[in-house]
Amino acid sequence: MIKRSFFLLDWYYFHTFNQNSEAMTKIILCLILSVLILTNCSNDNDTHEKLSEIERLLEKEKYELAMNNLSDINANRLNNENKAYYDLLMTQANFCLDKQTDSDSLINESIRFYEENNNKILLAKAYYYKGIVCYQRGNKSEGINLIKKAEHLSNGTSDLNFITKIYINLSFINIDTGNYQTGLNYARRALQTAQKANNKILIALSMNKINAAFNCMGKIDSCLVYSQKTIPYIKYLNKNDKLEVLTNISIGFVNKGLYDEAILYAKKSLEIKPNAHAYYIIGSIYFERGENRKAWQ
Repeated sequence: MIKRSFFLLDWYYFHTFNQNSEAMTKIILCLILSVLILTNCSNDNDTHEKLSEIERLLEKEKYELAMNNLSDINANRLNNENKAYYDLLMTQANFCLDKQTDSDSLINESIRFYEENNNKILLAKAYYYKGIVCYQRGNKSEGINLIKKAEHLSNGTSDLNFITKIYINLSFINIDTGNYQTGLNYARRALQTAQKANNKILIALSMNKINAAFNCMGKIDSCLVYSQKTIPYIKYLNKNDKLEVLTNISIGFVNKGLYDEAILYAKKSLEIKPNAHAYYIIGSIYFERGENRKAWQ
């Protein structure tokens, strides 16, 4: 009887220990799983913040630094949301650095994700960057359609800088296709939103498009007004934008016969980079003045 009692007692402790062991194992596994989930979520959040910082670098025109930071990210380990964001920023960085490729695979993945998840502002940005790349490749119809989609989606958003960029590019497209009045209207809308955002770079680019529209419409007085208005903002522009703006300012002075001022700003453009447009302006002025020798120098 005593032996049986010991046997039963041993069995009881063994069974209880087994049950407790199984329960403890489940608890440990749950804790490990929870830690892994929390760690993964933390990593995803950290990556998203890093991507947001890269977007801010792109907004500040620090394109090389943004691209370097993007290159440090292992795209294969990103979740779907961060991968879509990464693809969008990579497309934007490539565009800003003039490194466009013939493949739209990255931006198409962003568009697909944002369409499925109804993220309007990031979908608008994806449409926008694919649109301007398409337009530059010569696929103007698709490009215009995508940028108009971006405009529609961005209505009501608080991102004034992005809205301004859309208006500036729609202004450029309309001027480029001969729709000067529509181009002027978009340029004026761009100037309004740029001023609300107090973004001096976009103010300069908006006024440059107003200048260009008036020039194409033959309204030389208005063209000169906006040439002069743009001058104080030149210092805020990067070299590529500055080159174009200086040349357009020069044209504004040429139209009114103010040749000394025109030569001054054309030469400022040449200091940044030799360009045919500035040389043509200066040469034409010298020919107009009968200074043929200078024109050929």
